[in-house]
Amino acid sequence: MKTINLYMCGPTLFDFVHIGCYRIFILADIIDKHFTSKGYEVNHGINIMDIDDKIISNYKKNKDFTTDIYYDSLRTEFDALNIRYPNKETRTTSSVKDIQKLIKHYLKQDIAYETDSGIYLDLLKISNYGELSNIDIANNKAHITILDKRNISDPSLWRFTDDINSYVFMKKKGRPGWDVQCANCCISKMSSKIDYQFAGFNDVTHYENNKVLIENSYNYDGYQSKWILPKYINFVDNTPCYYMKDFLELYSRQVLKYAVYSMSYSTQFDLSLEYFDNCQKNVNKLNVFYNKISNICEFSDSDDNDVNFLLEKLHNIDFLIENLKITVIFGLIFKLIRIINRNNFYISKKQINEILNLFKYLNERMDFII
Repeated sequence: MKTINLYMCGPTLFDFVHIGCYRIFILADIIDKHFTSKGYEVNHGINIMDIDDKIISNYKKNKDFTTDIYYDSLRTEFDALNIRYPNKETRTTSSVKDIQKLIKHYLKQDIAYETDSGIYLDLLKISNYGELSNIDIANNKAHITILDKRNISDPSLWRFTDDINSYVFMKKKGRPGWDVQCANCCISKMSSKIDYQFAGFNDVTHYENNKVLIENSYNYDGYQSKWILPKYINFVDNTPCYYMKDFLELYSRQVLKYAVYSMSYSTQFDLSLEYFDNCQKNVNKLNVFYNKISNICEFSDSDDNDVNFLLEKLHNIDFLIENLKITVIFGLIFKLIRIINRNNFYISKKQINEILNLFKYLNERMDFII
């Protein structure tokens, strides 16, 4: 059986998950469902970060603080949105030994170094660094000591600290850095070969660090990843709310998903009340059209040329889905709807069957039919 490996950056459990994170989760779900439907074995990875400065701050403010409430809410939200939860999960607190094993490997390779403050990846020893982030490491050397690092950009693999959530490593207490937590999920759960990698566009440096850690891991087996880096969304004055759990009280899952589909992931946009109103209208149009065309009883004897033209453009639907050209797909669908409305739904039976099959195929992956 063919295998697809995809990894998406999971949340940090210091708070409930806001809707912006779901831009990644919903797009990754399309890829998961698409390849599963085509008979692939899909390994879908996620790291749940439950060690972090903000989490530690919460512990200090409230001795009864627990990350469980945020994790349970995340799982409930995935179910409510009909998103498949990844089948390859790591949580930082349960992966510390694996992370320590990785760091020892990097030290042995001489691409990491230890200082009084922690252990860092030595980016000056990574010849291809900057391919993704465009950072020029050679001209970014620290002239002033910053946490005793050799280079400003060297990411922390392990921070020596005696804080809450600290573990003994190299005879000192400390905790893992950010980048190595994600890399560990890819390495320990998916043998390093990642076909799709999802992360926020603004975190591009983090994911180049992740790439380097995977390429230099002990089980590296060729790293060719399609990077999906959605840009952040803007919360504005009339954004209805912030957390996904609250949005689920206001809108159907179909509308919330369509809010992700209707903008290219490379576009940053305002998440306004008007935006959601438009998404609601478009989901209604899709459903009204689907219900009407499902009940057509009279057919034209011949194909409509304009309809055929658009259906031919949608014959490469797998390419569009696998490259997450979702706005292109819905652009063609709405053109199709306008033409068929213009013709009062009088088209050939063959075309109607093709359109119904297309809608079913898309809905298996994108879930927009109510």
